[in-house]
Amino acid sequence: MGCIGVFFVWFSWLVSHIPTWPYLVLYLSVAHSVSAVLHIQITLSHFAMSTESPDPVYECFAARQVRTTMDVICPTWLDWFHGGLQFQIEHHLFPRLPRHKLRRVQPFVKSLCRKHGMEFKEFSFIDGNVYTLRWLGEVASRVKLYNGREEHSAQAIASIKKSLRAQ
Repeated sequence: MGCIGVFFVWFSWLVSHIPTWPYLVLYLSVAHSVSAVLHIQITLSHFAMSTESPDPVYECFAARQVRTTMDVICPTWLDWFHGGLQFQIEHHLFPRLPRHKLRRVQPFVKSLCRKHGMEFKEFSFIDGNVYTLRWLGEVASRVKLYNGREEHSAQAIASIKKSLRAQ
């Protein structure tokens, strides 16, 4: 929490030097718009897939990367906008590969996935957002169910302890 406070003070000091309110609003709008795209792209690529391993002992690194990430389909001319983040599967398999080469690697990765019976997940930007929101909703419902069980268990334990004390 301390670091967030330091950042807030520093950022407030920084933007206090912007000379007029219109420039301040323009700066904040542009800064948040640009970073929003990055945050959405990272959320799509990382939060939409289950990380629960079907076989944690024997699942290899490559299979885990393919299973836990997804690609976002976009035209070549829009690659600059996504900055290579639309190729998360390829990026996770080849983290040191420059982003301008990730599109060239994708057909080989897809072929390898077909050869080994692994599902290669890729969605359009809109479909990826829908898929991610549904998955996050599913995770939230599981947490709610788990918390409900925990509360029920705590109540049952308290009831047992109370009945034991009464004896």
